[in-house]
Amino acid sequence: MDNRRGWAAGTVGHQPRSHQRALPNGLHQRTPSRTPSDRRQLAARTHSQAQQGFTGPSRKKHFKPYRAISPRHEHYPHVPHIRHAAPGKIGTPLNIDVVSPDDAQRQLENHQVPGGLNGVTTLNTHATIAPAVDEQPVLPTPVPTYIEFSSQSRLPPYSPTLMLPAPYNTPCTLTLHEVSTMSFSETFLLASTFQVQKPLPRSFFSSFGQLGHHGSQHRLVFKWPEPDSDFWKDLAGLRKTVHVNIKEKGNGREWEMHLKPSRDKLNRKIFAYFIPADAIRKALRQQVDKMLFDRKLPLVLDIDDTILRAVGPEPKALSPAQVPLLLESRVVTLRRGMQVVLSSSVIAFLDWAKEKFEISLCSIGDQEYVQQVCEILNDVPSGSAPRITGTAYSARGEYEHLKQMQVRKASEPSSRDKGSLPPPKDLASLYGFWHLWEEEQKGALPKEDGEEYGYGYGFGLEPLIVDDSRMSWRKDQHSHLIEIRPKTHSAYNIWDVSFQPVQTALSSIHAMFFDELDKLRTGSSVSKPSVVDCFGEYCRGILSSKIAEEV
Repeated sequence: MDNRRGWAAGTVGHQPRSHQRALPNGLHQRTPSRTPSDRRQLAARTHSQAQQGFTGPSRKKHFKPYRAISPRHEHYPHVPHIRHAAPGKIGTPLNIDVVSPDDAQRQLENHQVPGGLNGVTTLNTHATIAPAVDEQPVLPTPVPTYIEFSSQSRLPPYSPTLMLPAPYNTPCTLTLHEVSTMSFSETFLLASTFQVQKPLPRSFFSSFGQLGHHGSQHRLVFKWPEPDSDFWKDLAGLRKTVHVNIKEKGNGREWEMHLKPSRDKLNRKIFAYFIPADAIRKALRQQVDKMLFDRKLPLVLDIDDTILRAVGPEPKALSPAQVPLLLESRVVTLRRGMQVVLSSSVIAFLDWAKEKFEISLCSIGDQEYVQQVCEILNDVPSGSAPRITGTAYSARGEYEHLKQMQVRKASEPSSRDKGSLPPPKDLASLYGFWHLWEEEQKGALPKEDGEEYGYGYGFGLEPLIVDDSRMSWRKDQHSHLIEIRPKTHSAYNIWDVSFQPVQTALSSIHAMFFDELDKLRTGSSVSKPSVVDCFGEYCRGILSSKIAEEV
């Protein structure tokens, strides 16, 4: 037996006197080992105390044996070091960690000890159970720094880091290329890091023209990022923009820096426009208000095989040999030299529709083609209002890029582009207010007070579509579409479309909608009218009439 004072006989570890039985001659005897029953009772008590002391989510099973607190720590209070489990990991094993008061004080000074339910950090003299998780280094969130930007000061070299939105979720660094020479009175605070918001459709950039000098010219130009990124290529191909939030110095007014990638593949740049945060919403709301004030609804017309058909050798085109059989008023030559044949009733239809609808054109043809068709349709007598007052929209760029995305998706099994690709035509690309309404319905944007009444109808003014193919539009927009079919018995069996049934339907829908809107404004109705609901009601009435006519 070892006669050294304070130590037990045999190979017994270091133990304080409080844990040993006194023996003669200054020796101490080790506490007898516990029976299995005693150990089970101790484990049960420890488990109960752990459940009461643990302040995190409930842990009812999958516990591993607790690590015993060494007696050599009894000379100072036990201060818990809390490690939080990763969210969603139910049943994570728990450990007891004990740190010294000096370490605890350092942790408090460095804000490493999390607080309780109210966020207040308190010292607990009892051992606290915390979930054991895999130790992973926690990278600190970089604190953005700011530089001032005004038309009077020279902007230093500037390379902000952008965190791209889902599904990319990767950082991207832009490098400043040049600064616009335009003069402005504001001074902006530009951060070193930004969170990029969800991409916006093409209609938002189109609305910049309504914002005066704010949207008339870009203020910064960034170089195309290297290495090349699918995010920016898709943004340019689909003609979308993104924005980041910035602030004005002094008053803290919120602005948005909208980033628009160029479509020029030989000289690619990213242009930055500075727009007041609420300016676009106001402009789009005014667009809706103006249509309602004029008692008009938005209407989109397809071009090919809807209002006209091209002449040429193509399979769906009219043969040049058929042209002499048609009235001269139906055959038109565009500036590009291309010959087209108009529907026999489209001009009369447009002269009627322009009084009740704001008409836009949409086609898969290129932008020059759409513009030239618009010029032909707006060739009206002097003093008459133009027929096409909305957007002349070409979806050719989106159509071509979606085909490239399809090829890329097929060749890259791990591509981020999951699911089927959307059709090239989209109402949100023509009407920015429609995009805002869709985002509000999904809860992605808050509704503003007072938008629902008076001329502040909100953004839910539903456009109608006249097209010969529903497959070019998103499936959730098919309820907006009147599908055109060519005449089955036309003169000389040459392509033609009758717009008289379309005019009858649109006239009824227009009357029903504004009758309901007038009731809402006078207080005799509390529900906001829907263009699509009026369309459905008209179709149900037609079906009922057809059923009643059957003998």
